[in-house]
Amino acid sequence: MSGYGKGKAAGTPLSKIPGGYVLVARKLFMGDLMNKPPLYFKLWVWMLDRANWKNRDKLRRGQFVATIAEMQEAMSYRIGYRKVTPTKDEIRSAYEAFAKATMITTAKTTRGMIITVCNYELYQNPKNYEPHSEAHNETPAKPTVTPHDTEEGEERNEGEVKALSSSGDEAPAEAASFFTTKRKRKLSGKRWETFNLFWDTFDYKAGKAEAADAWLDLPQLTDSLVSKILTAAKDEAVRRAEVLANGGRPKMAQGWLSGRRWEDEVTSAMTSTFHKSGGDQAVPPVTTEDSEKIHDVLARFGTYGT
Repeated sequence: MSGYGKGKAAGTPLSKIPGGYVLVARKLFMGDLMNKPPLYFKLWVWMLDRANWKNRDKLRRGQFVATIAEMQEAMSYRIGYRKVTPTKDEIRSAYEAFAKATMITTAKTTRGMIITVCNYELYQNPKNYEPHSEAHNETPAKPTVTPHDTEEGEERNEGEVKALSSSGDEAPAEAASFFTTKRKRKLSGKRWETFNLFWDTFDYKAGKAEAADAWLDLPQLTDSLVSKILTAAKDEAVRRAEVLANGGRPKMAQGWLSGRRWEDEVTSAMTSTFHKSGGDQAVPPVTTEDSEKIHDVLARFGTYGT
């Protein structure tokens, strides 16, 4: 198990601990992660350990490649002789929660996912932590955002309206009736629901408030146009892994929408090339599950409001 029980007696000089280290900020224990199932914490620490501590193999510091199957195996444990392995849905729920909290971003690749730990440089640099002393106040105020604080994370907390149940617990995300954009505009109704479809399909979780403004700025939004945008957004998500692997900068959702990139003819051509190079493992533009989700949202809402 842990090596903590194998140390020397107090006062005895210790040799260097092999294997290096990862830093876990104390305020992590005062955040929302501690209210989640134990799997979430274990997976988060595992991600910190897996992340590259320096740029290598075309991946930047704080990035690594993993599959759901690898995460399942890493999160498995034993009860006696019985091995317990989390389901794919349990793993997916955990890392999607990290992405929603702006702790990570994910990008699909033929080898799995490129996972980027947000603010890795900040939180894995010992110089960024306050010195520990007896005079130090050990009861800091509880943080209002997630352990990996970013401007995006703060905007998310301000923008998304959280509904509460009668017991005071947070209601499911679907209970939120509107979203406040970067320019303090209200996105609601069919515009809000279809924007959520786009956000999930585009699959680059950064700049949501700005992207919401760009979505509101789209004139004469129709079901047909939404379907076309979602198809192109899926193509963009497929190509993004290759862009990241080659050291490029992926397009943000705001710029992609404002530039009407779904109209680019290069979308289909590049995706076709990617599919040929990736073989059967390449991700199709829109799956049956995607189509059913799109149809459900478009059917449940009437006209496009704001």
